[in-house]
Amino acid sequence: VEDTFSRLLGRSEPKWKPPVAGESMGIQSYQSYAKERFGQEFPGDFMQKFYTGGRVPSWEDNEGHAFGIWKLHAVVSTSRAAGIDPITMTYPLEPRVAFDHRALTKMASDGFRYFGPMEVQYANNGFYGASVVE
Repeated sequence: VEDTFSRLLGRSEPKWKPPVAGESMGIQSYQSYAKERFGQEFPGDFMQKFYTGGRVPSWEDNEGHAFGIWKLHAVVSTSRAAGIDPITMTYPLEPRVAFDHRALTKMASDGFRYFGPMEVQYANNGFYGASVVE
């Protein structure tokens, strides 16, 4: 389904590209990332224990991510400028449906052909957060 939809939109390459063998992102703590990128450190030392990549891997669609975030920012900013807080549009969605771990796992992993939802590899942490919520 994903490939068919992508082709209808004129996309010739797969949405999720495979990782490049041997490519390194340079794992570093958020503390060192903030110091390098922004010239400041986070208060306290807890961010020294959380990690991220030093750069975006070549197989990631960073431009697509940036464009998506820009669109979200534009909609939220425009709504707020018009006096509408977009979060209020979600209020009618209450009460929400029951938490469905299997459905969420499937939804979160659809389209990723290179690993399953519980595999910890290729910068994927696995879908373990749902068990905390349950």
